[in-house]
Amino acid sequence: MDTPYYEPQTKTRKYTRFTVLFFWNDDKIDIWVNAKVSDMADCDDDRCEKCDKKLGCVKCSGKLLPEEKGCVDKCSEGFYKNGDKCSQCSDEDCAVCKSAKTCIKCKDEKVLKNGDCLVECGKGYIEEKGGICKAEKEKKKDDVKDE
Repeated sequence: MDTPYYEPQTKTRKYTRFTVLFFWNDDKIDIWVNAKVSDMADCDDDRCEKCDKKLGCVKCSGKLLPEEKGCVDKCSEGFYKNGDKCSQCSDEDCAVCKSAKTCIKCKDEKVLKNGDCLVECGKGYIEEKGGICKAEKEKKKDDVKDE
């Protein structure tokens, strides 16, 4: 009795089709099997065209942007558009950033000071509307201008 073996037949973006050959009493039996391709296993989004085991989705169909394991129309909170992909803001308390290290809006309970998200503004700064820290001297200059 011979040992079963398989031959790859066709490979698509998501599946590889195999022929599994079994021998039984000198008769060959062909069984077709569709198996999930391992390089796509880490990406759950059908719109992902190329997936990397470490990076997740790296290429999406159409004008969609890769973001972690899927594809999006617009970068999610905590991510920013970095060329043709969405990259994560380096500060986990940042809701919107324009680059990895420059936050422009913090998540709730945090204040924004010079592109960083902090618990409080600190000495010499005052918290303005929207959770933005401004130097007290700048605030006084702005108040004089308004009069």
